Amino acid sequence: IVKEKVTHDQVMAAIRSADTGGLLQGALLFDVYRPQQASASLAMDEKSLAVRLTLARSDATLPDEQTEGAVRGVVERTTAQLGGRLRG
Repeated sequence: IVKEKVTHDQVMAAIRSADTGGLLQGALLFDVYRPQQASASLAMDEKSLAVRLTLARSDATLPDEQTEGAVRGVVERTTAQLGGRLRG
């Protein structure tokens, strides 16, 4: 979830610059949700973005710990740079 004023380019730049341990191969924004009215989880000046991350290693299968660490890196970077938060 980010403020409405945050652009697609800003989100993608934050994701690409995140510490993913070199695992991030791609990121694709596939949905944007803007609330019709404010709720406990989403204010009227916010939007919820759904992003598909492609994580991979060429030499091995990714264990859960590496995948979770890469996703955590993306969330931390978007939080620090854009004030984003994970919808939960």
